[in-house]
Amino acid sequence: MKTSHRYLLLPVNNSVPIQRISICAPGAEPYELDVKYDPAAPRYTAYIDISKFGDHGLSVTLADGSTPEYSIADKLPEDTYTEPYRPQVRFSVPRGWTNDPNGLVYAFGTWHMFFQHNPAGTEWGNMHWGHATSSDLLHWQYDGDVLFPDRLGTMFSGSAIVDERNVSGLGTGGYPPILLFYTAAGKPFTQCLAYSDDGGKTFKKYPHNPIVGHIAGDNRDPKVVWCDELDKYVMALYLDGSDFALLCSDNLLDWSEFQRLTLPGDAECPDFYPMLLDGRERKWVFSGASDRYFTGDIKDGRFVPDGPVKRLFAGDRESYAAQTFSGLPGYRRVRIAWNTTWHNFVDSPFSMSMTFPAELELRTIDGVPTLCASPVRDIERLFTDGEAAAYYAEFDAAAESPDAAVRVCGTEIPLPFTGRQRVQVILDRNGWELYTPGCGHYYVGGGPKDAERIEYGAEEVSARGATLQNISLHRLRSTLPVSHI
Repeated sequence: MKTSHRYLLLPVNNSVPIQRISICAPGAEPYELDVKYDPAAPRYTAYIDISKFGDHGLSVTLADGSTPEYSIADKLPEDTYTEPYRPQVRFSVPRGWTNDPNGLVYAFGTWHMFFQHNPAGTEWGNMHWGHATSSDLLHWQYDGDVLFPDRLGTMFSGSAIVDERNVSGLGTGGYPPILLFYTAAGKPFTQCLAYSDDGGKTFKKYPHNPIVGHIAGDNRDPKVVWCDELDKYVMALYLDGSDFALLCSDNLLDWSEFQRLTLPGDAECPDFYPMLLDGRERKWVFSGASDRYFTGDIKDGRFVPDGPVKRLFAGDRESYAAQTFSGLPGYRRVRIAWNTTWHNFVDSPFSMSMTFPAELELRTIDGVPTLCASPVRDIERLFTDGEAAAYYAEFDAAAESPDAAVRVCGTEIPLPFTGRQRVQVILDRNGWELYTPGCGHYYVGGGPKDAERIEYGAEEVSARGATLQNISLHRLRSTLPVSHI
């Protein structure tokens, strides 16, 4: 087959066994995917990006050598983003499965979010890096997949930075290069690099990968940040169990380990960044995928925690693998996490979403440096007098019983704290987020169980087992390319 089309379409049914499908082109490395291929009774269609093959002749085969049934298309279907169960103000991939946010970076006036993506199904597998961009942190444009599985493995999580001084030497165009650090999940797991020299329009893999060989276990999820105290770049890397490593580099290509540390009760997806405590004192934050974190300092060439482990997200695993954006001016910290509260329906062409972007501050609470999160202030730009795609509520709540709850537009949300707190709530079609920045916690939950979406009720806020004051409730317009209420 010769084609200049972008997508290869395959019929999928999550109820059938996986089959391996190979897509090959002359001179190109074979592209292999595990697909629940079912031409007899498909439940949805997977859209596989084949644009990287250009006009070369493609062959598509199953493991037994036969040719599967497929078609081709230039674009995603017209009804993408119109499903009734789509989140309206939180990012979701057009089609396929998504999990961890990767490579969050603000570069040249654009917010870039990469993420774990399976384009061939709505369950975990075939890990790619998907790519979305935004000019305002609210409205996201899906730009396709940029990192594809290769001979070193599938594309697991990682981070991104702008190499402002071009210490890597990879910047050959008019822009400093954007570097993507990722895990190649092969045998063994190694750490690799991809880069863009055109401002983030296209990416290519570093020809000398891997840049960090195997250290221990399924070591993965590199987070890279500049450290003034060491005058070096630092990579935080998950090792095994609850153990992590810190590595350093002068050129972002050659790395050496200088410290190991344990984050009790946590694993995977480290984040490491400086903040100002109470707007004055510089501190470092080291966190894991389950939002447990240390605060501390860089002393004598090492990260030294200043107290016991703490936790920002106070739920189970509804929010996971949060990462903060690099490239922001000053000490501003914006984070996005994987929202796991909603799984795919049988016929859904997509599964999972991200949390709403949150602003972080480091405050002293009861004498302890504590991370606090709130929805980014940009949410005010979504306030509308028109039809509501989602809601934002803010109020003071005094919880008076262990089962205290607030009801926002017909949806009951627990108030899992004692005493009085200022509370912020985002209510979306696929769940809610509740923030209590005064005590350093936030919560995610409430995905629909037996219905396609949360149905909004009366536009009011009330409580059970709690007293509410200073209530404000705002309608939010949709951030989707096509709004469907």
